[in-house]
Amino acid sequence: MPAQWQKYPLSTQNEMMAGRMAIGMANFKPIRLAQWADEGERFLRENIPAKDLRFFTSWDTDKLTITLNVYRSSAVNPPKWAGPIFTVTEKAEAFVSQLTVTKILMIS
Repeated sequence: MPAQWQKYPLSTQNEMMAGRMAIGMANFKPIRLAQWADEGERFLRENIPAKDLRFFTSWDTDKLTITLNVYRSSAVNPPKWAGPIFTVTEKAEAFVSQLTVTKILMIS
């Protein structure tokens, strides 16, 4: 279940998850992956206290997964970017999981 839903009651979370799961492959629209990725990325930006972390998402419409890459920017102006410090691929319907949030908090 996506971590961004934790503010809702359990019954609401279950209804929202049922809605995501009910899409089915026949009715699936790739734009949904982009929306879910944006929703998860916005949640991370708003709720992770480390201001030097940057989140970038990509998705695979065949596998129905979303990949999150976490980068740390330097204090140099303009910021210098190294490779991602954390990468995870999750099922689209459960993006961003509580486990992923916990891992990001540990590296922040």
